[in-house]
Amino acid sequence: MQESETQNVCPFFGKIARKGIRFYLQDSIHKQTYQLDDSWLARRHMGTNVLVKGSLDPDSKLIHVKSIANVHSSIVPRCDS
Repeated sequence: MQESETQNVCPFFGKIARKGIRFYLQDSIHKQTYQLDDSWLARRHMGTNVLVKGSLDPDSKLIHVKSIANVHSSIVPRCDS
């Protein structure tokens, strides 16, 4: 992995939702919805609050997922692009 890719990995908090065949992260704190590029990981966390680590493509609002984990707190650090 290149150094620039590692620097762009950010945490995103929200709930996994599905519309058709696509999975999304609904960020209720910042009132944003992001499409997730890893439907296999997202499907396993459908309907739960999660912490997604990945890099955001701001033009398409697509998160390139590195990991997804269940969380029980809404206090999660975030990096803003």
